[in-house]
Amino acid sequence: MAPVMYTDLAVFSNAFDCATDLPVVHLVGPNLASLTKREAARQIERWQTQALTQALFNSWQVCNGYQLEQKLMIETSHLDFQIDRPRLFHRMLARGEPAVARELARSDSSSAPWIRRALSRSPEVEDLLYEPTWRLLDPSPMSYIEWHRSAEKTQQLGMSVLDQQEKFAAWIVELPIDQKGSEALEYFIPRSHGSSRWGLLLTLLQLRRWEVHGNLIAYYLQLLELMERCNVPVPDPHFAFMLPALKGYLTSCFSRIHVGPTNPGNVEYQLARLIRARKEFIVVRGDLASGEPSVTR
Repeated sequence: MAPVMYTDLAVFSNAFDCATDLPVVHLVGPNLASLTKREAARQIERWQTQALTQALFNSWQVCNGYQLEQKLMIETSHLDFQIDRPRLFHRMLARGEPAVARELARSDSSSAPWIRRALSRSPEVEDLLYEPTWRLLDPSPMSYIEWHRSAEKTQQLGMSVLDQQEKFAAWIVELPIDQKGSEALEYFIPRSHGSSRWGLLLTLLQLRRWEVHGNLIAYYLQLLELMERCNVPVPDPHFAFMLPALKGYLTSCFSRIHVGPTNPGNVEYQLARLIRARKEFIVVRGDLASGEPSVTR
């Protein structure tokens, strides 16, 4: 009888919002129930709104929504500031409400005229709504074409950012691919400033790349890198608003995957490789995950 051969390439997919009878592998953290599609979309909208509002404050050189609304109402002499000010931008920064993208798309929105007035003096801020971060955070499956389009946009952003940074580092992880460690794969994991939104964007792009290519080990290592970015002691001010909810979001949406067995032993084989990968991955700082990857059926 011929020996059973296991494939070295894991056929896997994000388990987010997916009904299937395939076993679910929990890569990082506890066995958390996944967010619903609507909950994930709402969280992304909140982060979009907070990012845009903070950028508006910086552009207008104000510290809060009260000061921004004072400046916006200078040209509206027929309105009384204390009575008629929208009381909008404080909520947008603090709670991410109302969702700025939805408000701008509505024809009957009372908030949209104020947002457009704020953007009129700093139209470049609106580009934040269309940067790749938000789609990369959306756990819905990506196609090759969509990923490459995100990569092209990221490259444009990255060149402008990296030109301003003095240091840019990377981890090279040597991972044995057999029990004896006689063969090893090297993974290049790029790192920029650990707390920056640029660093988040770059790491997310790599995570979705390995998802598209079906490389489970590289996906797993990149997910650990993402988790570490949530454990920074002094976050970048343009990134801090995401940190309280980010680790739980990533755990719910990206650490639960379906491994598709091309034969009956593939799930166990891939799980063993994940455990070896975690032992070889050197943690530079922070506690990335508790426990080993686990599988449920």
